[in-house]
Order: sequence, then structure tokens, then C-alpha cells
Amino acid sequence: MKLNRKGYLTVEIILASTIAFAIAFFLIEITVKLVSKTDDVYHETVIAYDDAIIINNIKEKIKDYIIETDGLDLVNCESKGCNIWGNRIGGVTEERWLYYDSVSKEIRFSEGAEEGKDRVTLYSKKVDDSISEVEISSNINGNVKPSDRIVFFNIKLKNIFTDNVYEMVIPINLVRQEEEIATIHLYMSGRYGDMSTTISFDKKKSNGYDVDLYTSYDQLFESSQNTTLMACYLDKEKKNVYNFSSLDTMRYQGYYLEITNDIPNTLYCEFYENY
Repeated sequence: MKLNRKGYLTVEIILASTIAFAIAFFLIEITVKLVSKTDDVYHETVIAYDDAIIINNIKEKIKDYIIETDGLDLVNCESKGCNIWGNRIGGVTEERWLYYDSVSKEIRFSEGAEEGKDRVTLYSKKVDDSISEVEISSNINGNVKPSDRIVFFNIKLKNIFTDNVYEMVIPINLVRQEEEIATIHLYMSGRYGDMSTTISFDKKKSNGYDVDLYTSYDQLFESSQNTTLMACYLDKEKKNVYNFSSLDTMRYQGYYLEITNDIPNTLYCEFYENY
């Protein structure tokens, strides 16, 4: 009896198909796992990169705010954000708000804490789409004490795919340095033109600072006998007027400016001829 060698037996076909499906299933499973792992690594890389950017920018914003307001007075945190109050000298403090906006999925640092009441975003960064939860807290929750040397702001992010929790820690040093630099950003407008300059001095190593504006910038002004005016603000947006006359920290006579060590660390002043 001769065998038919012109085709495959049914059992051979079934066996070959089973092996082929098994190999295909195995390859698909490896591919899916590899793609999933690649996605996880990608999201973790993006989150790590974003963390560095967020920490650096928010840290600089808070440090600038502390310098402008001559210290930190109050930190009040809830799960989604922290109110930050400075100890401003000579004017009303405009609070800052570090929070997470769940609608836009952004971590924001804003001026003014109440929603819808002139809140101005000073910095914002959208978190990765893989982030499902964000919590913001601080080691200080209440009044800042003289003994407090550092404040930490902690931002925790939870990954929706892996349940991993990423934590950003923003440390702010509250200890005053040996130097305490006062900076006045001065804008001058005279009959012959406009210009700006910056006056800086170390409040700890001097008894103040004097400047003869007419002599230093006489190319702008017609005469030292002309009527001139000066106005100062605690912020460059000119929202908070600094009343130096009532505080006896600056004395302005004509074109001559005398500054004491009691002025705030940062001022924005306008000096102009009244013509």
C-alpha cells in the first residue's frame, strides 16, 4: 500500500497551525509588553524633566517674593495648594498661591489667591497626561516663626498607569544672608529724554545711600531748578504704592535723593520733571 505524499495530513496541518498561533501570540505579547514598558519609560522621563523645570521656576518665584516682601509671614496649605503671605514693609501684601488646576492640569504660581478675583498667573506648567492626582503641602502650615530656618513645598504626583508616586521638593532658605542688598529700579523722564538705572547697596555695610540725580543724569534735565516729582512702588506692576514720606526711609529734595537702611529690599521708582 502506497502513501499519498502529495499533501499534508490533517493532523500535521492542525499541529503546524497550533505552533504558528502559539509563536504569534508569544511575539504579540512581547511586543505589547515592550511598547508598554517604552511608554512607561517615556512618561517617567517626561515627568522627571518637568520636575526639574517646575522646581527651578517656582523656587525662583518664591525667593523673589520673599525678597520683595522682606520675609515670609504665613503659609496655609490644603490638599490642592498653599497660600503664601510675605511680610511686606510699607504697603499691603499681595498673597501668592501655589496650586494645582485640575481643569487645565497645570501647576500654577499666582498672585492673589481667590478664584475670579484678579488672580494673575505668574508661572504655570502642564503636567504629563499620565498624572491622575496632585497634592501640594508644606512643612510649615501657619505662621512662620523666627526659629524656622527653611520651608519645604512638596508636590506629589501619581501616575495613572503605574501607580508610581513622584515627589517634587522645593526648599526655600529663610535665613537672611550676611549681605542684605537693597535695589531701587529707577526710571527717569526729563525734558531731553528718558532712561532707567538701578541703584544697589548693602544695607548691612552702609549707613544708607545718597545720589545726586541732576549731576549724574544732567543730560536729561533742563535745569536743576525745575520742579521734579518722584513716586515709588513695591512692585513693578505699580499696584502697591510705597509712601516713603510717611515712613521716613527716603528723603527727596529737588534732584537729591537720600536713602536710609530701612527701605524695603526692592523698590520701583519714577522720577520726572513736571513740565
